[in-house]
Amino acid sequence: MIEQNAVVRHCDGGLALVEVQRANACGGCAGKAGCGTASFVDYFGRRTARVSVRNPIGARPGEWVVVGYEERAFLRAAAVMYLLPIGALALGAAATTAWGGSEALGVLGAAAGLAGGLAFSRRIADLLGRRHGGGLTILRHASGGGPETLPAAARETSNGELR
Repeated sequence: MIEQNAVVRHCDGGLALVEVQRANACGGCAGKAGCGTASFVDYFGRRTARVSVRNPIGARPGEWVVVGYEERAFLRAAAVMYLLPIGALALGAAATTAWGGSEALGVLGAAAGLAGGLAFSRRIADLLGRRHGGGLTILRHASGGGPETLPAAARETSNGELR
């Protein structure tokens, strides 16, 4: 189970809208000082994302929680979002050249395959998210992970004050 701290922003029945800091590959890297990717993160700042999750513990707005994501759901999403469009790209290119098309038509076929694969993968991801609840669940209340884990803009309350 992949886990991350989040703050609950809104609750509706068995679901909660939580805000998490988007993860990046630089979180704990020892070579961060000389890394170009770390420079981009520092320049553009850390961004947050709001996602809807299952709330079996009855967490309330303002509480810090640990959100869990099933590894199988992660692998399924990665396959749908990455492998399907690439496979459609290759199939589009192969189909147009196999039908006697020129190289330019092969490129157009690849572009059409990629566009179709992206659209199809989006639909499948939406279906999987609805059917399996996205795989995101609040596991427990967080110990520690307070407002300092989010950027200042995300720590603001509804009246603009910092928490």
